[in-house]
This record gives sequence, structure tokens and C-alpha cells, in this order.
Amino acid sequence: MPGGFHEGYGGYGHEWGGPSPFWAVVGTALFWMLPWIIVFGVIAWSALRLATTRTAEPAFHPLPPSSMEVLREHYVMGHIDLVTFSDAVALLLASESRGYGIAPLYV
Repeated sequence: MPGGFHEGYGGYGHEWGGPSPFWAVVGTALFWMLPWIIVFGVIAWSALRLATTRTAEPAFHPLPPSSMEVLREHYVMGHIDLVTFSDAVALLLASESRGYGIAPLYV
């Protein structure tokens, strides 16, 4: 064998007479890998989506403002005067000392 093993194929080892087409090999590999890339991408996206989804309800339920806080807000905003505020505070404190949850409407 004077030219060696590759003599019949132009010295490159295949019948096309030139080097193997690089982009044909890469394109074929990508063609077969593309479905797996899509599958793993969808799995990763859904896992990330499930991990970061927020619930509709908050984690804690804030307490409503107390009667005293509401009374102070009304006084500060000018909805009631000092006399009304002091009378209402006296009623609230008296009802708390008697153990009522809310102040009675009569005195």
C-alpha cells in the first residue's frame, strides 16, 4: 500500500474527498439535543414558578385598630373636640375596668 489506508478517499478518510463538514455534525447534534433542552427548560421553569408563587392570603392577619386608637385618630384629624375626646376616653377606660370588651352606649 503505497498511499496508506486513506488513499482511496483523497487522504481524508471518507468518500467526499474533503474534511467532514463541521456544521453538519454540530447541527445534527443540536437537532437531537433540542427536545431534551426544551424538556429540561420547561421542568426548570415550572419548578421555579412553583417555588416563587405567592399565596392569595397574607401570612399573618393584622389586628384591627383598637377603640382607643380610632378615638385618637378622630381627635387628631379634628373630627371631635377635646371635650368629646375626654368623655369618650373616660367611657372606654371605665368599660375596660369593668371587663367589658366595648363601652356601653348608656352611662
